[in-house]
Amino acid sequence: MIKYLIFDLSEVLIRGLIGVEGKLAEKLQIPEKIILKSFASKDLESLCLGNISETEYLNQIIKSENWPISISELKILIRDNFKIEISQMVDFVKQLKKKYILFLCSDHCREWIEYIEEYHSFLELFSRKYYSFENKSLKSDHQTFLNIVKENKLQPEEVVFIDDNVLNTKTAEKVNIRSVIFHNYEQLRKELKF
Repeated sequence: MIKYLIFDLSEVLIRGLIGVEGKLAEKLQIPEKIILKSFASKDLESLCLGNISETEYLNQIIKSENWPISISELKILIRDNFKIEISQMVDFVKQLKKKYILFLCSDHCREWIEYIEEYHSFLELFSRKYYSFENKSLKSDHQTFLNIVKENKLQPEEVVFIDDNVLNTKTAEKVNIRSVIFHNYEQLRKELKF
């Protein structure tokens, strides 16, 4: 019987970096695909592990890609994107909270989470929140999920992990946590039979 749900944050509950490329492409006159590739550098992993700051990360992108934009402008665009909730998901999480114990597991940096938690009060619905910058562990590392199971004394067969990234879901499955690849609210509701 499923008792616990572990949710990813970006692209499941709110927008993450995906979506920023539209406004940036317009401003910088650069194709969206190139912008997304720039964000997905190795520095993103260092950022999410807490090894570099948001300012260092963005500064490296701006300099290496020669973008004509200030760090403060880029930070505003990113934060504006974080404000956008994924359709129907916040209300769905409120419903799920009545039946399950909810956890959040997200690869993010400190600065972004500070902003997101201040802006999105629904995150209080989660019993525990696991952020990569605090745990020094990404969702691509199975130890992340082993730690959640161990710290909360969970049985893996009682847990479902929900993420939009198939690599992360496969990592959770390596430790016997059932996973659902998130596409949208309707699909998730059907898969959870809720």
